[in-house]
Amino acid sequence: MTEAVQEVLPFEGLAEIPSASPWCQRWCEGQHSWRHVRDGGFDARRYRVDVIPDEEPGKQFVLTHHYSHSYPAAKIQFGMYDVSGRTRRLVGVAVFGVPVNTDVLTKPFPDLRPFVQSVECSRFVLLDECPGNSESWFLARCHAALLDDGVRGVVSFADLRMSAEVGTRNRP
Repeated sequence: MTEAVQEVLPFEGLAEIPSASPWCQRWCEGQHSWRHVRDGGFDARRYRVDVIPDEEPGKQFVLTHHYSHSYPAAKIQFGMYDVSGRTRRLVGVAVFGVPVNTDVLTKPFPDLRPFVQSVECSRFVLLDECPGNSESWFLARCHAALLDDGVRGVVSFADLRMSAEVGTRNRP
């Protein structure tokens, strides 16, 4: 096997680069909507990200809100909680787990142990009420926690069917 080499990029002193799209996708009861990043309003003090130790709350959230209404084989799931009120409320779930075929992990990460050092991001769901930029903040905390647990590679797929609908629903 060949060892993967990552080129060191000169990140110091660079200006901020805008994201590829100014739109953030949201989900509620299986229906998606879009929010523009200019709507912002994200305040990290209102949210917390934690591992969901019992599969059931995250599973029910995904089954209710994800368009597929299905739950994948999970290794670990994270919840994003709104902690601004009296009670902590689940507003997002990220599920990392086992893909249908091991090749999904071994092809891009041949030197990593599948399911231990590499996983698939199987579901990523945020409620529409979450402000723009919530998904980046949430995903960054998930990746940091995975890195602390020894995960070095995450494979993620976007549903092209949903990408094709970008111009057709809930956008000005």
